Amino acid sequence: MITMHRARLLLLVCALTPFAAGCDNGPLASTTATTTTTTTTSPVTELFSSQLAVGGYAFRSITAAKAGTISVTLTSAGTSSTLKMGLGLGIPDSTGTTCLFTRSTETAAGGQLSATADPGNYCLRVWDLGTLTTTTPFTVTIVRP
Repeated sequence: MITMHRARLLLLVCALTPFAAGCDNGPLASTTATTTTTTTTSPVTELFSSQLAVGGYAFRSITAAKAGTISVTLTSAGTSSTLKMGLGLGIPDSTGTTCLFTRSTETAAGGQLSATADPGNYCLRVWDLGTLTTTTPFTVTIVRP
């Protein structure tokens, strides 16, 4: 009886062996390319740093991925904490080179503007109020949805 049971088991293993060979998953090293998807969290904070020429302005496009609030802060303006610059937030004109302001102010470092935004394109403009005597560096912190 035990011999008969072993014979059946051996027969079953021999019968299934060709099918088991068909279950090979290939080599261990994969040649399939993988794509990693990252999710952008909101809000997004970015810095805009540039040089402002005497009588000049600087322009930056901002894209809101979803509805929320866009905030811009003049983080630094040259080496003086009292130097004022113009700071404006709005929507770009049809050429995309001029900012039609929804909010603007004259401010020293630390001044801030914010506006409620739907998804879309917006702009930031920083300009000389007529007080610059030399090209001056500045940094603006932008927080957008």
